[in-house]
Amino acid sequence: MRRWMGGLALSGLCLTFARCQPAPKAAPPDLTKSATPLRPLVKVETSLGDFVLQLDAEAAPGTVVNFLDYVAEKYYDGTIFHRVVKETVIQGGAYTPDLKEKTDGLRDGIWNESRNGLRNQKGTIALFRRPLEVNSAQAQFFINVADNPLLDRLRDGFGYTVFGRVVDDMDTVEKIRAIPVGTHAQYAAGLNPVVPKTPIVIQSVQLISPFDRELAAKKAWERRDFEENRVDYVVRDLEKEAGMTAQSTENGVRYVDLRVGTGAFPVEEGTVVMYYQGTLLNGVEFDSTAMQGREKTNIEVKKLIRGLREGIMTMREGGVRKMVMPAELGYGAMGVPGKIPAGSPLVFQVELFEAK
Repeated sequence: MRRWMGGLALSGLCLTFARCQPAPKAAPPDLTKSATPLRPLVKVETSLGDFVLQLDAEAAPGTVVNFLDYVAEKYYDGTIFHRVVKETVIQGGAYTPDLKEKTDGLRDGIWNESRNGLRNQKGTIALFRRPLEVNSAQAQFFINVADNPLLDRLRDGFGYTVFGRVVDDMDTVEKIRAIPVGTHAQYAAGLNPVVPKTPIVIQSVQLISPFDRELAAKKAWERRDFEENRVDYVVRDLEKEAGMTAQSTENGVRYVDLRVGTGAFPVEEGTVVMYYQGTLLNGVEFDSTAMQGREKTNIEVKKLIRGLREGIMTMREGGVRKMVMPAELGYGAMGVPGKIPAGSPLVFQVELFEAK
């Protein structure tokens, strides 16, 4: 039988002091165990709480160097999250609390590294850039609060470079996401209701684990050098394979002949019987007659993509040629979804059996 005291059952009360104590909180995870000199940790302190980022200089070395240089200069301290779209992103690092764009200390745009394999998924941080200006990213960044695949590639073939993710206190990001927003006369001409009604100030951004800036900068330079000259690297390999200097067509298809044919040349209004294999510069095959289950294909010359058409026009029957074509002679800025990345130069090996 229950005993009652003051209208409450004693069975519902703490009978000892020890039982009334809250359960001890679990120790916070030791994030430093996951940190490396190329995957450093950064703490972001805001007026609404803090969160921790882990950056990825393996995938986006130049972008990480750029971001941490701004951090070292305390560029972000005192800026705000000026744009909050609860369905997609929270964006900051570019404006002061009075909605004036911060330009003092702002550097030129950097090389775009959006083709690094990282995606604009929930919890990731990416560097903002201007649409149609591929290499325009500077200091402004955003955190994805949802998966945003459309940000991985814009109409120009490049996306917003992802360079890390939130690894602790995502709750703070969610608080920022949920803040009431409205329009502001000094942002987007007062037409876009995305500005927090109460400014969310970035009080400080601090590097909290070791970072090898020299190594990251070296990786960034090597990657940019390869990206800018990657066709040259592939052509050099072709020249070594063939033991000869590559030649070039009028529009820039570069080729070597592994075997010179002796028969007829193709004509633009004719057809050809050939074997072909198409690969990306990294050697990944995207199409071939073998993939289609055939040894040869019979096709009208005018139906070939421009670079392949141009590349075979100086071949003779019986010839075998390897050629590298610029993206604009292949599938251009759009590529082929799921097969050919946007803006990809292509490599083809062709054996021409018959031209008619």
